[in-house]
Amino acid sequence: MDQETASSIFTKGFRDDSVHDRQGSGLGLYLSLRAAELMQAHLELESTQLGRGSVFRLELQRDDFGSGEPPVEQVRPAEG
Repeated sequence: MDQETASSIFTKGFRDDSVHDRQGSGLGLYLSLRAAELMQAHLELESTQLGRGSVFRLELQRDDFGSGEPPVEQVRPAEG
């Protein structure tokens, strides 16, 4: 992908001109980025090779998985 496409790839509703013959809403990478942000993670486009595909990197914080504590958003059943 070219630089212009790379700079827009995480934009809500973005679809490259080369994929208009395929179904899609342009929300996949946007939602992936939002999910990463909600998990305090980092999602980035690492490299592009025109005609050869792209590499994305998702970095998660280890503290989120190693503590043994449930996520803050998790609802615990009522005791009793």
